Amino acid sequence: MKVLFARKPLLTRAALAARAASTSDRKPILRHVKLTADAASNTLTVSATDLEVGASIWCDSGCVETGGSVCVPATQFLKILKNLADEDVILQTDAKGTTLRVIGAATEVEIPTENALDFPDCPQFTQESSHTCRTDLLADVIGRTCWAAAKESTKFALTGTMLELNGSIQAITTDNKRLAVEMLGCKKVGEPPDANLL
Repeated sequence: MKVLFARKPLLTRAALAARAASTSDRKPILRHVKLTADAASNTLTVSATDLEVGASIWCDSGCVETGGSVCVPATQFLKILKNLADEDVILQTDAKGTTLRVIGAATEVEIPTENALDFPDCPQFTQESSHTCRTDLLADVIGRTCWAAAKESTKFALTGTMLELNGSIQAITTDNKRLAVEMLGCKKVGEPPDANLL
């Protein structure tokens, strides 16, 4: 894998995805983020999961020279991206895929990697069957319910808003003391299954 990407957008997306990475040692691969470079679409996908919550975020502000997948420790990868002063960053694996080199104009850092095949897949969504609504209305509904979310909690689910999709979108937020619920009408495309998203 060899890619060239702008550092700031990559850091922003990696930080968002890394929030879903596990903080426990029960399964060490879950403390990693998976980087998947696709030369055909010229995108880099950053994925993380703790098997309860997952995130896959696409970054298209760069150039993919060679595709591939690799897993790197989330905290170490983020620290390196934060400390680089360069505008652009090259991510390149060695021939065996055991090391990821993060290369800036004046800096080069190597990170040990794990096999991407050991990383659990995050569910992929398609537009063939989905619930659709206007993004400004969805943001408004989340904004009207987020006041009830816990500011600090060891329970990840209490710091976010659950979206219940079942023909309409219901936003539910609680910190175990307060409860906020809002409904939003949506359009179904195809036959999407009912789902709960956090």
